[in-house]
Amino acid sequence: MNREETDFQKIYPEGRPAGLWGILLRDIKSSQFVLCGEVHGVAENMLIYQKLLQTGIFYAFAYELFNKWESALNIYIMHQCKSIPNAVLKDWGDLKKQGLIDGKISRELISLLKFLRTKSQDQKTIPLILFEETSYKPPFSWNKRDKLMAGNLLRARKKLFPYHDDSVKPILVGTGQLHAQKNPFILHGKRCYPIGYHLKKMPCTFIRFRYAKGNYF
Repeated sequence: MNREETDFQKIYPEGRPAGLWGILLRDIKSSQFVLCGEVHGVAENMLIYQKLLQTGIFYAFAYELFNKWESALNIYIMHQCKSIPNAVLKDWGDLKKQGLIDGKISRELISLLKFLRTKSQDQKTIPLILFEETSYKPPFSWNKRDKLMAGNLLRARKKLFPYHDDSVKPILVGTGQLHAQKNPFILHGKRCYPIGYHLKKMPCTFIRFRYAKGNYF
């Protein structure tokens, strides 16, 4: 059931439901998780997520942000969709002092949250899942962190769908490119086991974001 990594840049130049785009949508419909590998902070990321969510296929959107933000962001989705991005960021206070400025919280993310607030599927708002893991004790372990984040995604799925259901309910997952791979790889001389490796026993689709030439920061 697992697909090879898909290069989104090649299949979505026009957004037509034919060719490679149509094949991707078919694969997504039979997947439990759709893992997207991004470079954090690129404005285009949120535009791609919105294009995918606009298909109406997904039952939830999981994004690699600290779990502690889940309540604040879900409250925003439910009650503050009319707030302008700058006001919302200001209301959250000085993120830098809290150590949460890492390129993931952005103006584009806030725009996507507005979209989630107004987009409905089966008359329900698309839930937001935050799954970045920070609770483990030091020292830092890349493998342990990714295994825990995969566990967070599985628990979130079970919470959303607590009863046994044979139907496929795809969840869109946005994370870094290294985390979204399905096979182990070598980094700095060490073997790494990414999130995708821990989920690949389930039906999954893997998408890698590639960007047009230029600068991103």
